[in-house]
Amino acid sequence: MNQIALKISEKIRELPDTNLYEVLDFIEALIRKNREMSDTEYLEGIPGMAESIAEGRKEAVNDCATLKDIGWE
Repeated sequence: MNQIALKISEKIRELPDTNLYEVLDFIEALIRKNREMSDTEYLEGIPGMAESIAEGRKEAVNDCATLKDIGWE
């Protein structure tokens, strides 16, 4: 076990049992977060998205629709 894991283990032993569920929930949330795809991985998984983004980057900013144009403002 590395040093940080030992330190975490020591701190957990200082907690009352009633707080251990909270620690477990936090650890499980971190594990889920690490398993989730990054935004890049998600977008790359959509067929044609990478190409669409590459094409969009070629557009001049002044030629792009504004948030108001698309009803987001």
